[in-house]
Amino acid sequence: MLAAVLVAAVSASAAQAQKGKGPAYALWVLNTFFITEFQGNALVKGGVRNPRVLFGVKDLNTPVGIAWDNEQNLWLSFDDPSVGEIVRLTPRQVKALSSGQGVKDVVLLQDSKSYYPFNDPTQIGFDKEGDLWVIDGPISSLMKFTPDQIGASGAPTPAVWIRAGLFIEPSKMRFDSSDNLWVEWQVGQVSGVGGLVRFSPTDRTASGPPTPSLILDIPPSFNIDDFAFDANGNLWIANVTATTPIETVVELVMVSQDQIAGSGEIPLSPSITIVLPEFAQRPCLDDVSIDFDPFGALWVSGSPGETDCNQFEQVDEFTPEQLMSSGNATSTVRLRPNRRDTNFRAPRIRVGPPIL
Repeated sequence: MLAAVLVAAVSASAAQAQKGKGPAYALWVLNTFFITEFQGNALVKGGVRNPRVLFGVKDLNTPVGIAWDNEQNLWLSFDDPSVGEIVRLTPRQVKALSSGQGVKDVVLLQDSKSYYPFNDPTQIGFDKEGDLWVIDGPISSLMKFTPDQIGASGAPTPAVWIRAGLFIEPSKMRFDSSDNLWVEWQVGQVSGVGGLVRFSPTDRTASGPPTPSLILDIPPSFNIDDFAFDANGNLWIANVTATTPIETVVELVMVSQDQIAGSGEIPLSPSITIVLPEFAQRPCLDDVSIDFDPFGALWVSGSPGETDCNQFEQVDEFTPEQLMSSGNATSTVRLRPNRRDTNFRAPRIRVGPPIL
């Protein structure tokens, strides 16, 4: 089953966006089971809210990847080891589902046989040419499918299949504004030695071993829960590290655009480090997620420190002004579900088009 939360008109400028003075957008939050919606004043005022809209896709598992193509079709990948599934929903289909109606003719990309073309497509994204890129961690692969290949249901052969070499178990990916593809990928055959690698458009034209133009070395003590790019091209990383078995530190780390503009292999050297004390009480490791809205606010999802890490998560906003220097930061807006709502779990967030 599929789950996500749609949050529209986000940030301190949400009122302007609703009045047509800002870009139309939504904050989507992937949960464990359902697609729900918060919008309008809920995102300006925050607080404990019940979801307004529920919809799902039958017989599919937990969603882990979300992306939009150039026609604003919604694509979702699902967590189901050994059974790869990616679904496309048109804007009309998404609107119908959000209204409680059924849909037909959903495009479904899936295995034709075990482990082919993908095993567990955990992350997905589109480049500026409209190609679909898929990360499959269990088979250590990064794959490209052209628009013609994904126009109908089936099991297409990847147009580009990057794998093997010294890179294993890719897990997360993002495109920056220059259409570079960034992937968190373990470097070498030793588990725990990680890196963020950058593939320029020319770095990802051929199948075979990865040949990234830049490798950003990540210390073993550093745990990348998620990463995103601001409007200036700076790289932001959500870092969760354990100080004791029951205490952790949750940080937002910024690496400036100048530091990652070159090529080769460089060490991680943060320009800004922001600590989030509200997230530090036994959060769910690997469940902190971040993304920027069009107004430059950074939204962060994760556990607020409840005993049961699978429930009662939160989504917090941090303004551009709070991101200008190192230190501690407290959220300006917080969304939390009602305690009786057990569907708001392990949220992963992405900014995208709203349901029209």
